[in-house]
Amino acid sequence: MPADNLLLVVDVQEQTMRFLSGKTSFLERVNRIIRTFQEKGQPIFYVKQKNMGSLYPQLVVDNDAPVFTKKEPSAFSEASFTKKVEQEHPKNVVVVGLMSQACVQSTVKSALNRDYSVTLISDGHDSLVKPMRHHYNQLLTKLGAHRLTTDEFMLVN
Repeated sequence: MPADNLLLVVDVQEQTMRFLSGKTSFLERVNRIIRTFQEKGQPIFYVKQKNMGSLYPQLVVDNDAPVFTKKEPSAFSEASFTKKVEQEHPKNVVVVGLMSQACVQSTVKSALNRDYSVTLISDGHDSLVKPMRHHYNQLLTKLGAHRLTTDEFMLVN
């Protein structure tokens, strides 16, 4: 049975969070989204960038949740990840994570190129360079991603 939504949590790791300003509020928003998926029994995939450490300790992660490690910016560059997403047959892919200008935008573009409906949580991704989030919210919306804030997502899901 297809999942309505599949959540991708991209690169929320020890090293990527290290110098992020506003990490507490960012993490609170991401964890709210994760908890919503958990409550509804919808799939969550965690993606880590190789050599960036473990998932961030304060990130909500189920012990049995799939965690994929990638070498390239797009999560879809890893065959095992792509296969697992295909097996879920999601109606919509929801994306949160780090870094807006690199792995988040690359993963969103790859999902769109594979004809997935994509929802980008506009305040659920971030970068060390703060204007990047706003820029990529605009750019990825023009490319076809749906854009919702955490609060908006909670209202409709």
